[in-house]
Amino acid sequence: MNSFHQIPAEWQYVFFALAALVLGYLAVAVHNKIMEGRKWCIKIAQGCSTAGLADLATFFTELGTGDLIDAEKQALKWAADMNDPAKRMALLAQAVEDSVQYVAGNDLTVATKILSILRNGSVSKSLFTTAAGVTNAPPTSATAAATTPA
Repeated sequence: MNSFHQIPAEWQYVFFALAALVLGYLAVAVHNKIMEGRKWCIKIAQGCSTAGLADLATFFTELGTGDLIDAEKQALKWAADMNDPAKRMALLAQAVEDSVQYVAGNDLTVATKILSILRNGSVSKSLFTTAAGVTNAPPTSATAAATTPA
């Protein structure tokens, strides 16, 4: 059985040089993949920021800049909030409100569809009914446009 020490020294050097080249290439490839992921996180953060989703923008910015400890803290906070029914509803309501405001400011046809869903949906009918059973008129497109931030 041959051992590595029985190979001539020149070939040992060649073997070590090739091994170093392969490991260097792998290190650069892994680094490039990490940087590519960070660039995507920054792009996602910019999109979330323009859509008014500040918490998600902060999270993806932290990931993109490599601040993994703060990103983990934010994710753990969200997990705790999502396990609490009251906080979960508040988070979801805020995200929906921010998203609808963004859509209303940028695409009136989609905003009209959302308003139609809220007016005609079976769940949304309870939104326009008071506790005494008196039905409030759903907002018209004129009042919806007036309440939409410019």
